[in-house]
Amino acid sequence: MLSLKPEKDFLLLILLTILLNLFILFEMANSLRNVFGLLFIIFFPGYVLQATLFTAQNDLKIVVRIVLSFALSIAIVSLLGLALNFTPWGIKLHPFIIILSLYISAVSLIGIYRRSKLPEEQRFKIKRIKPTTLINFIGSHKVFSVVLVGAVVFAMFSVYSLVSTPRYGGFTEFYLLTSDKKAQDYSEMVKINKDIEFILGVANFESEGSQYTIKIQLDGLTKMSIGPFYLEHGKKFQETVDLSPPADYIGSKIDCVLLKNDNKKPYRTLHMWISKGNGELS
Repeated sequence: MLSLKPEKDFLLLILLTILLNLFILFEMANSLRNVFGLLFIIFFPGYVLQATLFTAQNDLKIVVRIVLSFALSIAIVSLLGLALNFTPWGIKLHPFIIILSLYISAVSLIGIYRRSKLPEEQRFKIKRIKPTTLINFIGSHKVFSVVLVGAVVFAMFSVYSLVSTPRYGGFTEFYLLTSDKKAQDYSEMVKINKDIEFILGVANFESEGSQYTIKIQLDGLTKMSIGPFYLEHGKKFQETVDLSPPADYIGSKIDCVLLKNDNKKPYRTLHMWISKGNGELS
């Protein structure tokens, strides 16, 4: 009977994961990418987990391992997706592929280590299984059948949604620097009756191009407007701002307001004050 040597299954999955990342990064081999992508979501995550938890050959039957791999994969993918949803990256293709690849690689290495603690003859090996054996097992275990079919359908929908639907929920970075491009010590920038000079920056991480406008307001009144300007994903924009408020503006508030696309509601706002105590910007 043909069998795969211990640890070779983990190494094979790591290799396939690396290949999938290369296919996605260089946008090549669409057919292979789709096949690996489907297995990457509905089978690989659950397989490495069950193989790591049950390292001995006699821990589980092979058909149970297969069904368990599908079921666990859906749970793992859902949890990772939920976790990504609370990060600045959101549930987008590349962050999702990276986090799932790291998970598969890390768990595989743990599995290799755990198997190495067992005598070689006791370690789990993948043996050739007849399709009829798997079909008969699924047919005689209705619960496994329902779980397996549901997992496959849900995973196929997830793959289609992930690959074909544009992902949003990113963020735009809006920042202020001193004239010497430092992000602190605003109180040392300038005194009243002298030009207030600072740099405003915008970086787009929205996963789509966006249009921005910056408004500089002094005590709620717009004194300067920058834009509108358009930024593709991953691009940034910087503009030097010069203001010359008179002496009676000591204690006033400077607002730097970022507007996105056609939305009139501020998307990001930065605040500064002209100090009453020493007539400096703080």
